[in-house]
Amino acid sequence: MWVNKLFEVTDTVSWLIDFVNENTLSTIISHSPVRVTHMPVELVDADAEDPKLIFHVPTVDPIVESLAAEILVTVVIHGPQQYISPAVYRDVGLPTFNFGVAEVTGRCRSLTQEELRRHLERLMIEREGMFARATGIDHWVIDAEAKARFDLLLPRVAGFELVVHNTQLKLKMGQNRASGDRRHTVEMLRAARGVDARVTEIMHESL
Repeated sequence: MWVNKLFEVTDTVSWLIDFVNENTLSTIISHSPVRVTHMPVELVDADAEDPKLIFHVPTVDPIVESLAAEILVTVVIHGPQQYISPAVYRDVGLPTFNFGVAEVTGRCRSLTQEELRRHLERLMIEREGMFARATGIDHWVIDAEAKARFDLLLPRVAGFELVVHNTQLKLKMGQNRASGDRRHTVEMLRAARGVDARVTEIMHESL
């Protein structure tokens, strides 16, 4: 991905953490042959020298063959996004999108069955907690019947690990506009309904 110098960031891992926490569903692309799938990812060892992305794919998906063969793969992690209307500018401008996105490229390692199990258990616990807090619905806890189904389906899933080395991250949040215009835009977006609050927050932080 081409990244304008204005939209580059240096602390890629911290932004990866942010993106994964907000939108774990990511796009996974094998290079040769080109195959695409969309699955949730987990970022582990974020404070270590070699952070890792972990994800799982149904074994019936043809991309599993490519991932297991250590074909080059790119994982696209989507951050917040917001359409920006010229109606919120102070100066002359055209419509655009403000957004964040990350790409991690490398070769995967296949997880063992036990590693895959732990990954899925962590993902369930984390996302169930987030869902319960966001919705007020009681936290679901796996029972014996659900565990039996989990054990039945586990062999039908393949897990993979990708070391976070070759990473590109783009944070396009209006940095190409004049400072006064950016402040005005942030104020307008804060007062509006239906705007992604995280986009407005990042825009304000980058002033």
